[in-house]
Amino acid sequence: MKKIFIALSFLPLLATAQVSITGSGTYSQDFNTLAATGTGITWIDNTTIASWYAQRSGTGSGYNASNGGSNTGALYSFGLDADRALGTVGSGTPQNFAIGVQLKNDAVTNVAGITVSYTMEQWRDGGNTTAQTLSFYYKKSSTLITALNPNSFTGWTAVTALNADSPINTAVGIALNGNLPANKVSIVDVELPGVILLPGEFIMLKWDDPNNAGNDHGLSVDDLSIDYTLTCQTSSFLTETACDSYDLNGTLYSTSNTYVQVLPNANYLGCDSTITLNLTVENSIVYYPDVDLDGFGSSTGGINSCVVPVGYVLNNTDCNDNNNTIYPGATDVCDGFDNDCDGFVDELSDITFYADTDQDGFGDPTNTILACVPPLGYVTTDGDCDDDNDMIYPGATELCNGIDDDCDGTVDEDVMTTYYLDNDSDGYGDVNTMVMSCSQPLGYLTVSGDCDDSDADINPGEIDIPFDAIDQDCSGSDATSYPQIATYQFEGATSCPNENPNVTAQPTDAIFSSYLSIGTTCAPTNNVFNNNNWNTTAAVDLSEYNEFTITANDCKTMDLGSLSFDHRNSSGNMTFYVRSSLDGYSTDLGTGVSSSTLTNFALNLGAEFSDLETVTFRFYITEAAATGTTWRQDNVTVTGLFNTIAPTTFYMDFDSDGYGDASTTILACNTPDGYVSNSNDCNDTDATINPTTVWYQDADSDNYGNAAMTTTSCTQPVGYVLNDEDCDDNDDLVGIASLEFYVDNDNDGYGIGIAQIFCSDPGTGYASLDGDCDDNSDAVNPGQVEICDGLDNDCSGTADDGLTFTNYYLDADDDGFGNDAPISACASPGSSYVTISGDCDDSDAFTFP
Repeated sequence: MKKIFIALSFLPLLATAQVSITGSGTYSQDFNTLAATGTGITWIDNTTIASWYAQRSGTGSGYNASNGGSNTGALYSFGLDADRALGTVGSGTPQNFAIGVQLKNDAVTNVAGITVSYTMEQWRDGGNTTAQTLSFYYKKSSTLITALNPNSFTGWTAVTALNADSPINTAVGIALNGNLPANKVSIVDVELPGVILLPGEFIMLKWDDPNNAGNDHGLSVDDLSIDYTLTCQTSSFLTETACDSYDLNGTLYSTSNTYVQVLPNANYLGCDSTITLNLTVENSIVYYPDVDLDGFGSSTGGINSCVVPVGYVLNNTDCNDNNNTIYPGATDVCDGFDNDCDGFVDELSDITFYADTDQDGFGDPTNTILACVPPLGYVTTDGDCDDDNDMIYPGATELCNGIDDDCDGTVDEDVMTTYYLDNDSDGYGDVNTMVMSCSQPLGYLTVSGDCDDSDADINPGEIDIPFDAIDQDCSGSDATSYPQIATYQFEGATSCPNENPNVTAQPTDAIFSSYLSIGTTCAPTNNVFNNNNWNTTAAVDLSEYNEFTITANDCKTMDLGSLSFDHRNSSGNMTFYVRSSLDGYSTDLGTGVSSSTLTNFALNLGAEFSDLETVTFRFYITEAAATGTTWRQDNVTVTGLFNTIAPTTFYMDFDSDGYGDASTTILACNTPDGYVSNSNDCNDTDATINPTTVWYQDADSDNYGNAAMTTTSCTQPVGYVLNDEDCDDNDDLVGIASLEFYVDNDNDGYGIGIAQIFCSDPGTGYASLDGDCDDNSDAVNPGQVEICDGLDNDCSGTADDGLTFTNYYLDADDDGFGNDAPISACASPGSSYVTISGDCDDSDAFTFP
């Protein structure tokens, strides 16, 4: 056919969204503007090629240039040189492809006779022996079409005469030259049957290439031409509402419907004109009174009429038909009326009021309303930082409560107390760990001055221990001497061996006790303790000693600095040893030699004699001159310090939950049995209730709690209970879990094992019936019918029970008779078995009964 080519103007961006048809002519496209090299090249619908779209149902964007050598699913510019074709390989993640071109009738008359010609070029044999089709569809619309819907055809019309099948379909994947005659299909002058494009209508032509089963071929479109003819026929559309009937060109219509009139020779060209009438006929129309004549009717008082009554209108949207300044769309003024009938009064007022919920005179800056006068509960002054508390507002007195009472942005300024961390709990805080707080933080004190807050024995209240290079009293230097605790003189003793001495300086902070251990003769001489029959050997005899014990009073400890005493013996020289209970009397603290001359022995005690509650010193003798030799000891002096341990308040823990009762206390230096150091218990008769008790919300008040909504408290919060067993906390008729289900691994409706309790049906994997004897096979359960398969199908305890069993005999020579060794079975064991026995030679087919 003759083709007329017309010049078409395309803008580079979306301003031109389609091929514009203004008269009869042809649109053509050869795709030679596509790139000849590269991958991932940007493709933009209606821009890369004006009026053309290319879309996929899967992932990816852009297009690749190829000569057919790639089998990757993608949009392609196929070709060997500058001669290009637009194609696709619908495979892999891009899935399905569609390409299309859009046209629009911009003429004043219809377009008809739309005819399509193009060449389908195959640039790759995908290695699939099944032919693949590039399918053609079109869609018309009164608005712009932007979606191609790859491999989806709802709303699209197929034209199978424009489909093209791949010409090459072999099992070998290979690149093809799509320009060769054997590798392409030419389709010429196929008219879109019956297609009329009305003025202003769009049409999209689509080629669809799905992701085919197996490997996809590389199919493309090239050398496209679209012919179209402009007709002189005109069309018009009328939508009318009439009262009783409607007259169109002398034809009277009295019912609602769509009517089509064709007016022959209606225009100056002598062409027909088609009129489509969408008619709604009403027997009568409701009109509403417009008393204030503002053009808007009252919502009541409507009347039915086919003509407009005087003082009536069609609408009923006036909210005040007695005031012509009040109607929908009127300007809202601050007069207390809903001038614009939008349901709000004076909403356009420019006065801002602030909600004052707590009525303290200051409003919430985030909760405002525009009004002419302040509504109830609103004020003109904002700035309230907590509108639920009338004690909190700008200018309020700042209290020490962790709240910004005066709304100045700072909490508890100028009202907090300085506290110091008492890390070692010795009653003195560290000046370097200061905090400001309204209440005393745990572990903090108002008293400072501690110079070592990691050691409870170092603070301004301690007595400094001499010679230990430690400043216990934080005075800045170490003490150089110990005070004397007491001197013990052994006077007036009248009996042995367990004899207490007279104490000339008994300490008020300790108790002294002493006794003699062994000796056949024990008598006081010269105001000293004597012990005859001392050890005459050179080795210490641990069973022979003098000793004394000093024990600090309750809430006291001792830091001992030195021990001294006078000593002598009756004849010869004797060696003495001093040991203590601190190491089980295993090490000598000091040793010396006694003679007949009274001599003083002084012994400095080490750091291990600090912070003692009790200690015993023992004195051993070796190398006595004779068993009757006497060793004498007097004026035993101990120096050191007494430390006071402040008693602590302890609280009875009757229920042994680790939390004490604040009403039952005791002062002690050590924790008494049944007491704890805290008073946090709110119920000391119930160990389950204490500050760590978890409560569960009971929203439906059925005394069962919701496990997902918890709070921790010593006392029971309102709306909470101790248990977490509620199945539905929004329904007081639903309580704890009570439904029994069994594990059902094979999902045959029967479970196995111990029943588990649920609130509702747990679904797949569980069954309400038990009794399954094989939960890995859905062919075995109590509901099955027993079949001959060697299984206990009905879980009766016996396989194949209730079935008929027959004797089968092996027929090894296939003569129809078996041997005499039967197999009882509910089904034949195999093709070599028969039901007749008696064969006397089952290896010879010619020997049988």
